[in-house]
Amino acid sequence: MNFRLFDAPLREPSQFVGFAGNRIDRQSENRADDAVEKALGERSARLMLMHGGRLYLKLDDGKFDPWFEAAESQAFEVSLDGGVLLGLSESGPVLAVPAGIEPENLPETVKAIDYRSVYMQGLIDEAAAGALAQGAALLAWHASHAFCSKCGNRSEMRAGGYRRHCPACGTDHFPRTDPVAIMLTATREKCLLGRGRHFGPGMYSALAGFIEPGETIEAAVRR
Repeated sequence: MNFRLFDAPLREPSQFVGFAGNRIDRQSENRADDAVEKALGERSARLMLMHGGRLYLKLDDGKFDPWFEAAESQAFEVSLDGGVLLGLSESGPVLAVPAGIEPENLPETVKAIDYRSVYMQGLIDEAAAGALAQGAALLAWHASHAFCSKCGNRSEMRAGGYRRHCPACGTDHFPRTDPVAIMLTATREKCLLGRGRHFGPGMYSALAGFIEPGETIEAAVRR
């Protein structure tokens, strides 16, 4: 069967990549500076709580639930002012919020599990895993870019968490994106795989690495 340019595949190739199942409507054109506040004011708002590279999951009858209501999240010392609006789902607004309570102080019904393990163990569905990737990236950026890189003053979160503004010098800062090349070197009979020191027994991976500024994908693969 011949493939034609405008034939729609059943599933986009990128959907086979980890954490790529995000189906949230990001509402990028509607991100006002009070977007987080308005979203939290809706009863249908759902929150993902994160702390120290871990996602907080409610455990109920052997199943994990990554979603919290705004009211129940208060018990976990969340910083609602530091939350970011991921967008809108079919159920309502979705936000990622940093939690303050340490994992060892969580109740038995809530577990703190690192992002990689959440995905590798399939603890949440693909859509939630995609939301996790979006929220974790934004919260990590805010945590490491609290100060203006131009003048050094503390910057402020704007546009629902997708921009930081420096009130001192007026500079706007936006989330960074770090492109990565994932490659498989292969002949007709063999392929080259690698092992990390933290990998489990019998686990191997394709090679990967960051693409440096001004470098093409092909040049990064050769390097």
